[in-house]
Amino acid sequence: MTRPLRSLLLGLLALALALALPAAFAAEAGAGSASKDRLALILESGELRVGLSGDQAPFNMKNKQGELIGMEVDLVNALAEAMGLRAILVAMPFAELLPALEKGKLDMVISNMTITPERNARVPFAGPYFISGKSVLTKSETIAS
Repeated sequence: MTRPLRSLLLGLLALALALALPAAFAAEAGAGSASKDRLALILESGELRVGLSGDQAPFNMKNKQGELIGMEVDLVNALAEAMGLRAILVAMPFAELLPALEKGKLDMVISNMTITPERNARVPFAGPYFISGKSVLTKSETIAS
């Protein structure tokens, strides 16, 4: 991985984590360590716990051996490596990802998740890492069959 890419990935993660310290995690960490920021706690743990659905090819999916693979898995592994951490991939249903993040069970989520105002009110987003260019096309007139 190139140095600029490594710096960009680390910067994006630091920004996202600096913006969010779930109250549940602060309570779980105890009063003595509540003043530590989220990034420091992650670095101390030596692990980066990342949630994903595992069923959104080509971003994240399971191969025949049941291992998680895909573009997002590669991105997480590169990010963890750049931070000197071990990536822990946690596959769970998509609807459970944000609640798990809010409860402090995950350090971040990467699962082809669209940034919406409702989601952004719950958790901070570091910004898009993939822009598809997809759009919806319709006709202005209905064709009679």
